Amino acid sequence: MKRGIEFMSKLSISWKVFLLAFLLVESVILILGYTYYARSSELLVTSQKKYAEQMVKKSDEYLQTNLKYIQGFFLSIANDARIHSENSDTLKNWLGANLIYYIPNAQHLHLLELETDRSGRVLSSTSPYAWFLLENDEFLAQMASVQETDHLYWLGPYYSPVSELTVTAALRIAPAEQGSPSRLLLLDLNLSKLYSALFADKSSELQGSMLLLNLTNEPVYGSPPLVEYDVFARKYKFSSIPQQLFESGWTQKSWEGHWLIRSRNNPLSWQVLMIVNQQQLLMPLQNLNWFVWLLGLLSFLFALGISYTISVFISKPIVAISTLMNRMDLTRLDERIRLKRRDELGMLALHFNRMAQRISDLIAELKATEEQKKLSDFIAMQSQIRPHFLFNTLNTIGLEAQYGNNGKVRRLIASLTEQLQYILHSTPRPVTFREELQATERYIELMMARYEGAFELDMDIDPGTLGSLVPKFSLQPLIENAIFHGLVPAELPGTLFINTSRSGSEWEILIEDDGVGMANETLDSLLERLDMDGSAPAATSGSSRMSGIGLRNVHERFKLMFGAKYKLTIESEKSEGTRIRIRLPLEWDEAGAKL
Repeated sequence: MKRGIEFMSKLSISWKVFLLAFLLVESVILILGYTYYARSSELLVTSQKKYAEQMVKKSDEYLQTNLKYIQGFFLSIANDARIHSENSDTLKNWLGANLIYYIPNAQHLHLLELETDRSGRVLSSTSPYAWFLLENDEFLAQMASVQETDHLYWLGPYYSPVSELTVTAALRIAPAEQGSPSRLLLLDLNLSKLYSALFADKSSELQGSMLLLNLTNEPVYGSPPLVEYDVFARKYKFSSIPQQLFESGWTQKSWEGHWLIRSRNNPLSWQVLMIVNQQQLLMPLQNLNWFVWLLGLLSFLFALGISYTISVFISKPIVAISTLMNRMDLTRLDERIRLKRRDELGMLALHFNRMAQRISDLIAELKATEEQKKLSDFIAMQSQIRPHFLFNTLNTIGLEAQYGNNGKVRRLIASLTEQLQYILHSTPRPVTFREELQATERYIELMMARYEGAFELDMDIDPGTLGSLVPKFSLQPLIENAIFHGLVPAELPGTLFINTSRSGSEWEILIEDDGVGMANETLDSLLERLDMDGSAPAATSGSSRMSGIGLRNVHERFKLMFGAKYKLTIESEKSEGTRIRIRLPLEWDEAGAKL
């Protein structure tokens, strides 16, 4: 280390700059390359994991829906008089049509007449080989467990001589007449077709395999190399994964370079298992090693060129410039570079001095503008507290207290307190629609208490819009107009409706009332005033439907925040009501992800 320092001290400034620049540029390139690789791997792994979770969830939901549909279908057939028919042709045509058109993932449908728990005869079947069923000991053992009538049993998985490896839905049907033998309705599922439906999206985007396990953690169906079909035992067995791995109740697990994700919320208590091989997942990135080596070579040559250029053109003069630049900060902008050169470094010093002067001027202007803005914000914020609003609200609370409605008094005081806190909190910065809506609901609650029975509130809010940003106090003036100039003057019970919805990259706020509405002349006058310059607000009469100043204030604030992406539409008819639509671009807070 000491020798290295002594060696560096003997080098000229050009060599020092060259070596340092080379190490810096090469380090930055290598760090960026490594960061890109690590970040790409992380994003790829995370996206594949989420995709696998969604696949498992959707597959389990599909399985649950499919089995519930079969259960409902069986119960409906059991109540059909045709199930007790003695005509084999009628039964065959009926069962065959139902299998083809109504039951997904079905293999065969059988109707048996039971003589004992382990014997009987085939009345009808969609398979010409159904008579093999009553000769198969494994099937007869499964059939013996079906005892209760009108209760759906799931048999298997087992090997059927008719449908091969299958799972059977069985329903014992009570006899139509006393003393008659009961009947057994059976549906064999096509496990291959069911598995294909569960794992329908086999695109290259998902590097994984799906398995179906039963309640005892034995494979029901799957694909190599995780499981293999034993032709002698006539069932699937694990080939590269231990069965004891599934004994605990985990839902997600990492095992020997694999991700395991499972779910079991279906009537069969089957486990839908997704296994993702992490090594195969990262294989596309590993295949780019040749590109990494090429990039490394190019970065080495690039670093050499940059370092040489810096060492040639920047040596001693840079020391003077950097020294003064290091001394300068926002508190010492009066410093200037004094360098008598006419080359690029001289121009750099000249422009730096001009930039420092410009920054100093801008900072002074910014401070003055900021002070003026703070004052304006304070005035705008304080103007929201209207004396008559406080007087009327407190008067309403006092009346409710006289009537002994203590619970209502507490709610009104809480609403008023939250309203005042929202008004007085900080400056009127943009807030989420959730915050604005909550404050507006407190205001509406106070108005509903003041004008009891005058209107009802109906809201239909899209949860995806709650994180969108809006100007503070942009919703309450519109609600106030709807109440005071629409619903209350109507002197009849009305409805205030608030709705939000999304469409692509935009979302919409709808405020509607069924109050007195506005005449066409009044509406045209209002829209004309909104198009005027906000610096000269027009006066409005006390009988006007809308408060021109309040609405223009909201209009101008939306325009200032969103520009041309903001759209305002007002529709109104006399004695029918008024509808205000505000269309905005989707801009979310940090919790919602996008800004």
